[in-house]
Amino acid sequence: MKYLEIAVEVESSFTETIADLFWEFNTGGVSIEDPLLLWQYINAQIWDAYEFPDSVLKAERATVRAYFPLTENINTLLNQINEKLKSLEIPFNLYFQEVDEESWANSWKKYFKPVEVGEFLIKPTWEKLPSGKEGKKIIEIDPGMAFGTGTHVTTALVLEALPNYVSPGKVVVDVGTGSGILAIASALLGAEKIYALDIDPVAVKVARDNISINRLEDRITVIENDLLHGFNQTVDVIIANIIAAVIKELALDAYEKLATGGIFIGSGIILEREKEVMDKLLEVGFKIIERKSSGGWCLLVARKE
Repeated sequence: MKYLEIAVEVESSFTETIADLFWEFNTGGVSIEDPLLLWQYINAQIWDAYEFPDSVLKAERATVRAYFPLTENINTLLNQINEKLKSLEIPFNLYFQEVDEESWANSWKKYFKPVEVGEFLIKPTWEKLPSGKEGKKIIEIDPGMAFGTGTHVTTALVLEALPNYVSPGKVVVDVGTGSGILAIASALLGAEKIYALDIDPVAVKVARDNISINRLEDRITVIENDLLHGFNQTVDVIIANIIAAVIKELALDAYEKLATGGIFIGSGIILEREKEVMDKLLEVGFKIIERKSSGGWCLLVARKE
């Protein structure tokens, strides 16, 4: 199958804005080539500079690429994306080309390297474990077409918070599991049972594959499901790394399915919508016990009293 690769060159500070724009149009995948971010990892001795071509390392601006099936409506989609980009009123250059499925499905892999987040080290399945990192909780992952490598700030915020709320014996639900990374992290923290839910059949398959890679099939059950609809078990922790609007929709259902004292962890909330999400959580009965932000995104932790 043929795809259209749309590439947008922007200043590094706007990469997440462009990526979010592409997700709004239901892209099949996004990759970001950001020389500033690459040099941060290189200077921290996480990655080696020689692994990346000069065309990337010496670029003046970042490039965000997205991929869309090449259908008869692709020109309309391209025009809509171009108009949305213009409405942002930021400098950008737009390029596009046809590519085959194999090319886009693997093009981003060279930029996904082992990375530490809190107690965890997220390692792509095709990379070796860095020396000296054996004491970390190792998550092996191949995100495929599903969101969630651990490098996005919304995922990192949850990974940093999880050890405070997930412990041996807990029952956890990961709503919108994507690649399954947060479900896997919960298992590594000792959770007795984890339910990983996602409405997207592609994400369900990818999550099952990653759970198998980490040999956690006995504790993590992946279910194709729309949020918590029809899920009728009482649990200790609910994780939702989604978006503000969906967290608001989920709030009451989450409250009802948590045991007394249970914890709700919501991430993927842009700062502009933090207050309305917080208000909704308080409205349904939660008490906010932690709030953390990074890179324009916010994480909220709430407890059922």
